[in-house]
Amino acid sequence: MKIKTLKNYQEQAMQNALHHYSWAQQQYAALPDTASAEERRGIASHQGCLLLEAPTGSGKTLMAAHLVETFSAKENVVWFWFAPFKGVVGQTVSFLKTQCAGLRVRDLTTDREISGSRSGDVFVTTWQTVAVKAKEKRTARNDSEMAAGTDTLVAELRKMGYQIGVVVDEAHHSFQGQSQAAAFYKDVLVPEYTVLITATPDDKDITKWKAACGIENVHRIAVSRADAVAAGLVKNGVKCISFMPDAASAGLVDLEMTCLRCAKELQDDLKEKLQASKISLTPLLMVQVDSKSKDAAARAKAKLLQCGYAEEAIRIHTADEPDQGLETFAKDESVEVLIFKMAVALGFDAPRAFTLVSMRSAKDEDFGVQLLGRILRVHGKLQGKSVPDALNYGYVLLANPAGQEGLQAAGVRMNAMKTEMDKTAPTVAVVCVGGQNGLQLVGPGGQTTLFPTTFTLPVVVGGTQPPGTTVTSTSTNISGNEQIELTLDGGTLVQPPTPTASTPGFIAAITSETVALAKKHRYALRPEAPKRFVAITIPDDVEDLEEDCAKHFLVSAEALLAGMVTKVQVTQRTLEVFTGQLMLDFKQADIAPAELARRAQEVLLKNDLFSAKELRKLLVTRLRSYFKQEGMGGHDNQAAAAAFLNAMLVAQPGVLAEAQKKAIAERAQEVDAAELPESYEFEQPVTQSMRNIYGIYPPGLNTWELAFAQNLDAAPGNIVQWWHRNEPHKPHSVNLMLASGKQFFPDFVIGVEGRSKLDGVLLADPKLMWEMEKEHDKVLAEHPKYGRALILTKPSQFGWHTIVWDSKQKRPALGSAWNWQDAAGW
Repeated sequence: MKIKTLKNYQEQAMQNALHHYSWAQQQYAALPDTASAEERRGIASHQGCLLLEAPTGSGKTLMAAHLVETFSAKENVVWFWFAPFKGVVGQTVSFLKTQCAGLRVRDLTTDREISGSRSGDVFVTTWQTVAVKAKEKRTARNDSEMAAGTDTLVAELRKMGYQIGVVVDEAHHSFQGQSQAAAFYKDVLVPEYTVLITATPDDKDITKWKAACGIENVHRIAVSRADAVAAGLVKNGVKCISFMPDAASAGLVDLEMTCLRCAKELQDDLKEKLQASKISLTPLLMVQVDSKSKDAAARAKAKLLQCGYAEEAIRIHTADEPDQGLETFAKDESVEVLIFKMAVALGFDAPRAFTLVSMRSAKDEDFGVQLLGRILRVHGKLQGKSVPDALNYGYVLLANPAGQEGLQAAGVRMNAMKTEMDKTAPTVAVVCVGGQNGLQLVGPGGQTTLFPTTFTLPVVVGGTQPPGTTVTSTSTNISGNEQIELTLDGGTLVQPPTPTASTPGFIAAITSETVALAKKHRYALRPEAPKRFVAITIPDDVEDLEEDCAKHFLVSAEALLAGMVTKVQVTQRTLEVFTGQLMLDFKQADIAPAELARRAQEVLLKNDLFSAKELRKLLVTRLRSYFKQEGMGGHDNQAAAAAFLNAMLVAQPGVLAEAQKKAIAERAQEVDAAELPESYEFEQPVTQSMRNIYGIYPPGLNTWELAFAQNLDAAPGNIVQWWHRNEPHKPHSVNLMLASGKQFFPDFVIGVEGRSKLDGVLLADPKLMWEMEKEHDKVLAEHPKYGRALILTKPSQFGWHTIVWDSKQKRPALGSAWNWQDAAGW
């Protein structure tokens, strides 16, 4: 690896950091030998901690490494460099050895020799190596005959005159839920100098870290993305691509395959542009799969093979299948695709990666920053060269469109990072008062106090309060408003006593009731009303219903075309995450066979009267026979016909519904329902109705039904001769058979003057939620004796409207205003 020269902004950041540390070192040197440990910690807490914020690809590690190397050449410091994960340790070791000749990289697990230590030694490790609760698992901290433990090593280094420095890479991952790491930092290492490195700055995380480690001030050095872009280290931007199906196709589209095909097209285009620019480089495609799915990597590989990638060009790196050659094949240009889970997204360095396909949600802003970082770096072969604009961008394709918000938020955060060099403003200083040096806090104006400062940990006030504290609150009880004084006796809250029967305003629970026996009110069936109606039933022992359905299953030209469709049109949404520029286009996307099969099965299962398994078998047989008859080669085998059937059922479910409807109609039987009750009795009087067959508005009508019943009574002339509230699932109920095989009980049975149906009956059902899918079949429901049911709704105060079937949209629609003059012919 070529030794890198610092860019101007990198040199400026490093020099700024050196000024901070030089001031801190001057204060350490000015302390007398008798200075307390608290005073030394005061300098570290106020002056010794730096936060280096810079976007991925801008050279954070390079800046931190040069700072460590340069400062160690001036002062005696031994460093502990903490990588976020074990997989990043090797990369860090390799980088430090190559780029910083003045540093000596050591392994904390195998090399803890004290006597040979020198300034510039760097132990590269992870928190997991030293900060675990169980002693038997932290072998690097245990003393043995062969080597001193880390705790002993640190103590002996201090006795030898060395100071301790700590570098925390990916600092936002370091102390999340790791109390042992914080304890090791502040109790064992107690570093004079700390460098925190992060690409995802979050002030809340920094505040937590300061509290956990006892740090008062963190001096911030920030580098903007614009600086890195101007220096040619980071691409101009990232284009985030997602695909949005329409409502009808939602869930049917294989978004994973669509993203992979689009990524293959992008990669092929980038290859051509690199060749045209005479740059010998194979771009790398990174494919991130769902961490929760065990076979996600295998499925992604199978789809990549379908897209045209050679098997030897694909590598997999997951927690379940680790590849020790991760760093090697990141540089091996025979590898064109890396399939990975979450871990590789964090800290993986592959500058030849231009394109990333994410099959998991990236709603998390921090993870979005990490994803962008994997494809932002500019490869060394492109740095300083004029290349086509497409090579100045990274590309993220999202199989989960909702993930775009996380990447967009990440872009906003990265844009918000401005170049910021914290001025070397001292916050602590060693001053001489009365002939004795002591540590003092420095105020905003640079002033110090004349009296010694005691450095102690801040006291966190918990949940208890001093005895005698009085809290006043207002409470309302039955008797009115009154103030209740709550006292804390010895710091413990004393609850007010529970009200009892003797408490003023307390009302005792009712323990008995007085029930007045009322005379029952009887309402008899009117003499002129029908005594019974006709119901529809399917015998329980009916057989061969599936064969009847298959016989009526017609393969229309429209259904045939639907079965041949393998792609659907989707909207391609391309968002430039840093500028917010949005472009919309259209693209043909793959249909997901598994989702198609699942939806087709839902269609087959919709009607309880039919065996889905038997029906599928018969329909596939019918399709195969049809294809053979029509000479449609390639479709008449079992698998092809089954796939064809799935597409037909999903795109044209009405074809099956119509066949089932005809099969049911052939087997349905008309039976006389039980006679209507002679009368109804109620304990309370019921509101009377002019045309109801019992002369009442039956109890239990909801507001919607009551409004329609009142409309029946108000119908002009003698059109409505009588009406009856049709209760469902009663022996005397009227029902219809729906195409789904379910029974439908219209709310009202109405006698209409001049209607040609049996007894002049019109079945009506007022609906509020008529657009719901479960209501669709009712619009076309028809009784063999009473005709098609009247479905109505009341969209406004101006009256009732019919609900009709829209044959083009294949769904119910709002019809014309209802007029009782049309009732006879409905």
